[in-house]
Amino acid sequence: MAAPKKPTDPVKPKKTRKYPMTKPQRKLIKGIAEGKTQKDAAKSAGLNESYASQVLNTPKLKKALTELMDEMGLSDEMLLAKHKELLNATRTTDNGEIPEYKIQAKALEMGYKLKSAFVDKSEVEMSGQLSINIIKFSDTK
Repeated sequence: MAAPKKPTDPVKPKKTRKYPMTKPQRKLIKGIAEGKTQKDAAKSAGLNESYASQVLNTPKLKKALTELMDEMGLSDEMLLAKHKELLNATRTTDNGEIPEYKIQAKALEMGYKLKSAFVDKSEVEMSGQLSINIIKFSDTK
């Protein structure tokens, strides 16, 4: 006679993450959301800084970072209010309040970047066949 079967453990469902990431990618996102610089967050996650930069430009990680920042209270509204504060930064001197031009300029630059007015690089997506001739014109006078 065969021995009675032992009850089997119920099968636990696998955890599914909203945005599947590697452990270093999660550490990178968490570090940035905590206020670390990209360089410091990459280092603490054990990632190369240039690789971390590439990873952060993927839609998956951009969305994960945005959601994590929202969860931590860094909503768009709060960030914009702080940005406005920086645009109007002043300091007190013996002569009264004077503008903090360095801080204001940095905030202005950041605002333009957020509005995509500054383009650091151009990306082009192509499909199919495309032939492009690039002609460089220069003054040869």
